[in-house]
Amino acid sequence: MEALDIAASLAEILAGLAILGAAIKGWPVITNMERRLGEQRHSVQKLEKEIAPVREQLKQALNLSELPDSPEEILPVVLKAIDERHGIDLIFEYFPSRSPTPGRISYISAGNNPEGRRPELATLSTEAYQGFIDALLALSEGTEDSIEGTRYLELPNMRFLVTVTHSVSHTVASLGSIPIKVLTVEQLEFDQEPFWPALENILSGNRPSVLVTSGPVGSGKSTAAAALLEYAARDRGQYVVTVEYP
Repeated sequence: MEALDIAASLAEILAGLAILGAAIKGWPVITNMERRLGEQRHSVQKLEKEIAPVREQLKQALNLSELPDSPEEILPVVLKAIDERHGIDLIFEYFPSRSPTPGRISYISAGNNPEGRRPELATLSTEAYQGFIDALLALSEGTEDSIEGTRYLELPNMRFLVTVTHSVSHTVASLGSIPIKVLTVEQLEFDQEPFWPALENILSGNRPSVLVTSGPVGSGKSTAAAALLEYAARDRGQYVVTVEYP
């Protein structure tokens, strides 16, 4: 009996040592997880601190009483406010040489903008700019898990084409509005004298013609072209083929 008791005691001791060994072995994993969670909390807190002044600037520029805290929640609200002001592009720019706020947010108004002016909405720190770019990546859809190339952002009653361009001096991320409904030539008052007879003659297809729409960003070039093509297809029953280079 004594031998059996000793054996049982040894088994209990060995089992306890095994449990202790497993706990010690797993301790670094638990410690690393806690460290990573701590880093994530610190990163979120730092981003919130950097976004706070941007929120105040946007609220003042757009006459908004409240704005959410995170860039992912701020973007849809800002886009809706700009859409109500007939804005067509929301632009994020980043100039590395401009410290401590190398980024800025601006927008382009549609129609009555002959000089292509871009009202500035807010300035951004590097962390805040990156926060909004990450939000764009999370909210938009593209062929790759990258902000590079063409992406699309769809919100209730709004659609946007997201493009990013780089140069030696700066980076630009642009959200271009895609109209849900194309305006007609009647709504744009193109069917008035003295221009309509010449436009209708070009759209008739009776002879080869070239129509050029020109002007600064936001002057209505794409809106005019879309309305004229819609007229050719809808009212004249013509086939329309477009070749585009966005």
